[in-house]
Amino acid sequence: MSKLVWLERDVTGPHHACHRIVKCDWDTKKTTVVLDVVDKEKEIEDKELFYGLYSLSLNRPWMSDSKTLLVSTPQKANAKTFKVDTDTGKITNISGHNELFSEVVLDVSKDLILCWRSSIGLSPALLLGTFNKLNEIEWITILPHSQCNEGYQVDILNLRASRSQDLIRDFSAIYFGPPVDSDVKDVPLIVWPHGGPHSAYSNAYSMLYNFFCQLGFAILLVNYRGSIGAGQSSVDWLPGKVGSSDVEDVHQAALHVLHKYRSQLDPNKTVLFGGSHGGFLVLQLAGQYPSHYKAVAARNPVTFIPQLSTTSDIPDWALVEGGFDYNPLIYELTSEQYEAMRTKSPIAHVDKVTAPVLLLLGKKDLRVPMSQGLAFYHALKARDIKTRAIVYEDNHGLVKVPHVIDFAVNTAVWFLDHISHKLS
Repeated sequence: MSKLVWLERDVTGPHHACHRIVKCDWDTKKTTVVLDVVDKEKEIEDKELFYGLYSLSLNRPWMSDSKTLLVSTPQKANAKTFKVDTDTGKITNISGHNELFSEVVLDVSKDLILCWRSSIGLSPALLLGTFNKLNEIEWITILPHSQCNEGYQVDILNLRASRSQDLIRDFSAIYFGPPVDSDVKDVPLIVWPHGGPHSAYSNAYSMLYNFFCQLGFAILLVNYRGSIGAGQSSVDWLPGKVGSSDVEDVHQAALHVLHKYRSQLDPNKTVLFGGSHGGFLVLQLAGQYPSHYKAVAARNPVTFIPQLSTTSDIPDWALVEGGFDYNPLIYELTSEQYEAMRTKSPIAHVDKVTAPVLLLLGKKDLRVPMSQGLAFYHALKARDIKTRAIVYEDNHGLVKVPHVIDFAVNTAVWFLDHISHKLS
């Protein structure tokens, strides 16, 4: 190898953002930017649009020519793989134009490429590929996928925020449910925003999604503005606007889907599910749009932002997403910071919540301490709103298998108890 490459990003507030690829020539020790941060979009080979690189690592990416990298990254609502020439900076999409699946490279060895390919309704297939003389990749399927929830379709939605004065308006969402020509009716919808907030959903398989779909639910996954995979300017848009811009995007996506699939979906059976910042959002939606959502399940949600500035293992998160700079030398919030962060918190809207709320809390959570969820639980109890808290011996993600099974079943039961939906 004649060069070293690494990922690099600007030191900004959000915990995840667009990266650049930098190389160093071993002989000259000269460093060069191969791929820079993409503000919105960049035209690459074949006049395709590229929205930046958001990979967290480069796992054995080299082809045998010692100049070509293969990297996979979120691109709006899909994960795609790109070939990067470290000499010229040329970028080529090798995943094709099909939005019906995501594709991620696992390893590259002696010009053999191992990857997985899946969609929400297709379990991952394992593929082995190599480039032919036409520089096109040829795949061999090692492990085929299996289809889940036949009769459901994936619909990638490219949406635009309604406020014309906003500098950043584009965002995306993924619908998985009955198609518009289906005879199925009265289907309940789970609106499911992601956490982070600077992460993203890709059209890739999830056992949890398919569990709920097997019970007859449709799901809506929303990449609100602030998500990765849509340019650095989208990431930078959200800090200071949490509790408003992200909430509006999720609600707009829900209304869009309920209208587009109005013959299949029942708006009176729309429920909310999310974790961490996604939990923050579903509680916000329950308070800001109480007539639209019939039940809520929130995993380790942020409920009161100011408190996280001193109790979370990432105290900077509270200030940055609240719209302020973080200074580790300053412990106390100013009155301005406190009030701004309070008004952006779900607790500011608790008086308007009417839907029953299930809280799924991790006793060992250092990211969003359990006290956040318990405070919201007691606030709902004091207002005579139906609520339940389930506490697990687990941390922020609630990723232990018994806990995933338990909270999935309890969430499904909670939803079914509060909407009129019979299991087929």
